[in-house]
Amino acid sequence: KINRAIGDCCTCWSRSMATPYQEFILKQCPHIEIDTKNGSRCLRAATDIGAGSSLLVNAAFAVLPFQGHCAYCFVSDGKMKLSQCSTCKVANYCSAECQKLCWKQFHKKECKVWTQLNAHDWKFIGKNGKQPDTETLDELLLCLRAILAKSAPKPKDATPSVGWADVQAMAALDEPSEHNQNLAKELAELLSKADLTTLLDDNSSPTEQLAKLFQQMQQNNFSMWNHLLFPKASGIFPFGALANHSCFPNCVLVYDTYKITQQFHSIMPIKKGEEITHAYVDIATPPLVRRQKLKDVYGFDCHCARCEEGPTEIEKLMIAAPDGKTAFDPTKATEEVTRALVAPSLVSTLASSPPEALAL
Repeated sequence: KINRAIGDCCTCWSRSMATPYQEFILKQCPHIEIDTKNGSRCLRAATDIGAGSSLLVNAAFAVLPFQGHCAYCFVSDGKMKLSQCSTCKVANYCSAECQKLCWKQFHKKECKVWTQLNAHDWKFIGKNGKQPDTETLDELLLCLRAILAKSAPKPKDATPSVGWADVQAMAALDEPSEHNQNLAKELAELLSKADLTTLLDDNSSPTEQLAKLFQQMQQNNFSMWNHLLFPKASGIFPFGALANHSCFPNCVLVYDTYKITQQFHSIMPIKKGEEITHAYVDIATPPLVRRQKLKDVYGFDCHCARCEEGPTEIEKLMIAAPDGKTAFDPTKATEEVTRALVAPSLVSTLASSPPEALAL
């Protein structure tokens, strides 16, 4: 992923370079095209697109529900009682039907690795040989599901599905980090114990392959949420990963957690040739916070207009001071918010009210 200003011109990507699934999506969505410039790729509008339009729907290669959710259908334990897999004690299910479907699709092999998690001697991640934190463990388990999905039987129907070639095509801006190399060492050892290293390619060592995959996942994965914006799972959507970031995006993402699909919806008119973008991070946060997260997680420096302008007066009040204490002044913040949101004729009236009243 390369962060660029919207409107950069680039040469249309040759259809001969497309994977079967990319070709399928492009035929289904004629108003979208894949462009390339200096070896990087992005999505652009092939036609004028109105605000509120559904641009494209693409499928996941692999997903992993967050803890506390059914390992197959994503239902949370807040809605119904979940039962654990009796073997690995890691996967949770809301029903016997979900457990059977999950077992048939990937958990039969996955369970061999998950069974070892508690007894595994964590040499490279975690502390004192103990299991790592939930977020790190989820990274490892999703990578495992991606490897299992690679070897899964292809659907019998003729409709192209997202494949391993799509995953391999995902961009990674730099070499695997030390964290991702350590994740790769742990997963390679777990796969070896479960006799599953044969699922990997023979062109390089298991650790090298896994480290690259972890790096690609870190910079391309998506957090899936429901209609209430509650996070449900982490997913690999290779086609959706072609879209670049903008702090002033023209699209938002919506997920169907039943069909396991990702949808792009325009939130403003998009002219033919303009880049299709969405926000990788919360654009309501101050520029310094956004830019740091984009650098740490996705590996690039954001130079969009919003970031180059620097923080607004309100955003400056929200930035933590060097000593770690929040430099937030409620009285001054109230005045700034009032000026930004309220008609000038009312400023003097509201300014006379105490800050506590305005905060309510």
